[in-house]
Amino acid sequence: MGKPKDEEYIKLSKAASLVYEITGVSRTAWALQKWHRKGRVNTAGKIVKLKIARRLGRVYTTRKWLIEFIKAVG
Repeated sequence: MGKPKDEEYIKLSKAASLVYEITGVSRTAWALQKWHRKGRVNTAGKIVKLKIARRLGRVYTTRKWLIEFIKAVG
């Protein structure tokens, strides 16, 4: 599993709107930042964290990582 290409990276502010498109629940970029730092507990009681990438002082994620996170949390 290699690193995503530059065009696949999404700023967390845009990823927050993507969460709304996928789940129908609105979240802020700050919520996504917390998902990375602290994680969320899934139905099995395990902590799942959102994958991110830092580039030039900015924080990014990918659509694939976001979908994987949402599925893992349940």
